[in-house]
Amino acid sequence: MRYDIRHFHRPVCAFPGCGNEYDGDEAEWWTDPYWALDQAWEDDWLVLDGRHDEPVCICPEHLLYDGDGRLVRYDPEGVVPETAALAGFYEGHVGEPLPDPDCERGALDALLHSELVTADHPFLLPICEYPHCGAVFADEPFGAMWYPDEDAAETAVHDSRRWAMIKGDDGECHAFCPLHVLHDGDGRPVPVGRTVLPPALAERCTDPRPPAVRPSCADDVLDVLRGE
Repeated sequence: MRYDIRHFHRPVCAFPGCGNEYDGDEAEWWTDPYWALDQAWEDDWLVLDGRHDEPVCICPEHLLYDGDGRLVRYDPEGVVPETAALAGFYEGHVGEPLPDPDCERGALDALLHSELVTADHPFLLPICEYPHCGAVFADEPFGAMWYPDEDAAETAVHDSRRWAMIKGDDGECHAFCPLHVLHDGDGRPVPVGRTVLPPALAERCTDPRPPAVRPSCADDVLDVLRGE
């Protein structure tokens, strides 16, 4: 199967020796590191501009909490870091979480020496292999789902029952988007098991559940499967 390979980002805690990644509520991924940074900030990570004017993230493991488990936040009128050099980074940031006193030196070191740190992860988007098509597979109606490996992507395409997926002469599966899939009068994909396929395709489509290819597209699909 062919893939469009993109890279997504997660903020990484800059506290020395930590490296925790921010993953949102459901292991979310972001294409822009600054968008990811905003999400971490909204989810109570400490985010301050470091010495290099780049945002520096500190995860909740190194923050200060009160007796009720609530974050203790910077207030220049009374609640400030014990380390004077660290307090300077808080100017203009009323309400930002404070580090645990035992973690202030580590947070200061991160602000002095670290720039914006994000984890960079490659993800896959299956692509329709019909000649000159190139449509990408979206697992949800309002956006694309990204897959960390080929097995996950292949399973999602197969389980969607919207794309045709057929094994070619190279032993690899090849995906074809709904533009090249046969639909019934209600616009629903017609499964392989409910239609008569050209013999050259029928011998390749042994699973009756995925959608069948449109008759008008069959020759071009066969060329892809044969590697022509």
